[in-house]
Amino acid sequence: MIRDYISLDEAIKIGRESKKELELEERIFEINAQYAVGKIAAEDVVSPKDYPSEDKSAVDGYALNSKFVLSASNSNPISMRIIGISTPDNPFEQELKGDETVRVLTGGRLPRGADSVLMDEDAIIQGEYLKVIKGLRPFQNVSFAGEDIKKGERILSRGEIISPAKLVALMETGVRNLKTFDLRIGILSTGDELLSGKVKNTTQYLLIETLKRYGYSPVNLGIAADNYGDIFSKLTKEKTDVLILTGGTGPGEHDLTVEFVRSTGKILFHGIKMRPGRTTGLGIIEGTPVFMISGLPVASLMALENVIDPLIRYWFNFQPIKDYYVKAKLNRAVVNTLGFRSYVRVRLLENFEAEPLKVTGSGVISSIINADGILTVPENVEGFPEGEEVNIKLLRC
Repeated sequence: MIRDYISLDEAIKIGRESKKELELEERIFEINAQYAVGKIAAEDVVSPKDYPSEDKSAVDGYALNSKFVLSASNSNPISMRIIGISTPDNPFEQELKGDETVRVLTGGRLPRGADSVLMDEDAIIQGEYLKVIKGLRPFQNVSFAGEDIKKGERILSRGEIISPAKLVALMETGVRNLKTFDLRIGILSTGDELLSGKVKNTTQYLLIETLKRYGYSPVNLGIAADNYGDIFSKLTKEKTDVLILTGGTGPGEHDLTVEFVRSTGKILFHGIKMRPGRTTGLGIIEGTPVFMISGLPVASLMALENVIDPLIRYWFNFQPIKDYYVKAKLNRAVVNTLGFRSYVRVRLLENFEAEPLKVTGSGVISSIINADGILTVPENVEGFPEGEEVNIKLLRC
């Protein structure tokens, strides 16, 4: 039975201090950059070269030397002879003379002798000639070498989740391979009701897919019956860096998983003053951290986001996931139990309004699928009145 709940801040502090007791191994692998999206970078990566590597056109148009069209206007059109084309895969190699221009496509190299590009929209073509009726500034519509990414500029930081946008930067600058972490997190669900099929094991799959988005490598350890022998057998099936046990953490469930961890290792804390997720706990078995969380989906997700992920990122020196907030006015009051930190699911409406969906009910799936964000109500706040402007953290997934 949970007798003494602790604050979330205290739980995080205890978890951080346990780092010296854990047998943490940095599992690092070198992979091809094209397969790196969603993984966690194991090293800083800097650009090996400038990008663009040379001056290029930023638009489709005509490359020319701006000093020869300074006086161009509707009343004083200037004609330039079109002598070729420069494309990204076939640059124009000759040097332009004063009255010459070259058709250039976006990304095409700027020919020698040219310093600007007239956009297609402003081009008037008359046979083999370009009629210029407006002056250009030097370097107008030109992307300079290294303007986007300079040689030696950091593209990735160690511990950062690699995004699709970062993949573009890696590939454009010629980074072929890089080192990434492969942190294996085992997830074991417990409960006879899951084995019998009377209750669907949705929480396990929710955690697996969410952990993937966080850059980890989840390992499905299956379902264990409500007995120590089966839990031990399933936990030792595969070697993992971190373990998550779901179910059997609450007073009504005889604290089975908690007692298992206590009998085979030690408990650091069990029970946090937060809703949902108050039965969350942490222990250590033979140097491996073991999180014990509710088997209900909403509570498990709150435990993952507010306890498990922050501690893992601290232990392994990963970059924290950046959260985004918006301000909105509550269209209904929110009530909180003093002493507990509550995570209220809200739906964002027009006119910057937020509709609270649920404070309690860890199994109410609709409170997540219909939510756009989370309102955090601190432990020392009884709630927020209708019309209060609050900060809403947008859902990560």
